[in-house]
Amino acid sequence: MRKVRAPPPRPSPGLEEASGLLQEGQQALLQPLLQVLQGGPEGAPLVGSLLVAISGDHGAGKSTVARELARRLGLRHVSAGEIFRRMAEERGMSLKEFSEYAERHPEVDREIDRRLAEVEGEAVVDGRLAGWMVRKADLRVLLTAPLEVRVRRIAEREGRELEEVREETLARERSERKRFKKLYGIDIDDLSPFDLVINTSRLGVEEEVELLEGLIRRRKDGSGKGVR
Repeated sequence: MRKVRAPPPRPSPGLEEASGLLQEGQQALLQPLLQVLQGGPEGAPLVGSLLVAISGDHGAGKSTVARELARRLGLRHVSAGEIFRRMAEERGMSLKEFSEYAERHPEVDREIDRRLAEVEGEAVVDGRLAGWMVRKADLRVLLTAPLEVRVRRIAEREGRELEEVREETLARERSERKRFKKLYGIDIDDLSPFDLVINTSRLGVEEEVELLEGLIRRRKDGSGKGVR
């Protein structure tokens, strides 16, 4: 008698939806976290304090997402970008000028990164190097988007010309790539430290925050303590 092979089980809608958020080839990075969302056995729940590190390109939305996520979860929000901007303003420099200044004065990066490395307890931390520097992070997320999308967001936010913002953003990111490699040996294009990578050009802020909040709440619920 001829045997009929049963079709393989279809993945749950939650897995398909979350996997679609990743850039091509990054599904494996999210697999352990998706198992947590689905109640799988591999995901260990977070116990005690909750520390989330959100990295991202300029204009990818990391500060916006981190701020809203922190508000919803009742956590502190620490932003490396805000620290950098305040330091630039204190010296009367534009971000481009201060980035060039920081290339010649490594103490600028060291001070910002020292503050990130010292963050403990319950907080949401965002910054270009948060995924590397927040060593005790329970969850590391990278937000990204195409250059033109990021440039448009920054220009609209700051009321500036697109070409001016594009030039500044490219110069700033070239400067950072050089500084981070020289100071810490960090390749800013390396995705391996991250649990989750999200292309924010495909989602709104509300959807991004809901995705992260849902993931975190499910992990915390597993500890029996929940999230405040």
